[in-house]
Amino acid sequence: MAELALLGAELVAVSVLVLALYFPRHRRKDLVVAYFGVNGGDLINDSTVVDVRYSATALRATGAARTPATAGSGR
Repeated sequence: MAELALLGAELVAVSVLVLALYFPRHRRKDLVVAYFGVNGGDLINDSTVVDVRYSATALRATGAARTPATAGSGR
């Protein structure tokens, strides 16, 4: 639920910056679409990297990251 709240806050913040500040001043519709696209891609990328980092840390902490082939080798 907290992740959805952060996603909503991100979308509101970008909408305010692009639609309330950038577009009235510059009137470039093509860049408005580009700003939303780049921001959405960046948001997806960042959330995936954080998700993978926390998953890897959790696996390492529990010892579940060891495979049967390397579990007894002491490496």
